[in-house]
Amino acid sequence: MRTGKRILMFSMLVLACLLTASPFAAAQPADTGAPSDEKGFMGKEKMEKELGLSVEQREKMKALREEFSGKQRDLGDQVKAKRDALRAELDGEDPDRVKVTALVGDVSDLQKQMMINRMDNVFKVREILTPEQFKKLREARAKRMEERKEGRGDKKREGRKHWGDKE
Repeated sequence: MRTGKRILMFSMLVLACLLTASPFAAAQPADTGAPSDEKGFMGKEKMEKELGLSVEQREKMKALREEFSGKQRDLGDQVKAKRDALRAELDGEDPDRVKVTALVGDVSDLQKQMMINRMDNVFKVREILTPEQFKKLREARAKRMEERKEGRGDKKREGRKHWGDKE
């Protein structure tokens, strides 16, 4: 019986984490991991010029961006729908544990597929670019990530309640 209580407590902890994280995820613009023209690592003409892409490379990168963005957007929409269903089930009068567990598994599977898509995209980009171009791309991306980190500071935690925070 003691093990049953531990499982129940663990399940409640996982659900609490999911429920507290979901509103913040929904409040943010959907980041599908897809490079867009505004924020993507290859969306800007400046970067394309900096890398010295040929016309053929530009066309291949554009096609790759469009394919990747579409896949990620579709998966992101599915994640949102599953999270909404999970929230609705948990907020219902008599939540079904089996249904909740299945929805959590579905969200996890979709997120896993999104990550696999991102990794596939990296390999496809490597096939299009020369090693020197890819190195420049990596360096530019690392610089941009560092600039974002510096600009953000510790804002990630500001105004948000987290598990274990005291009131």
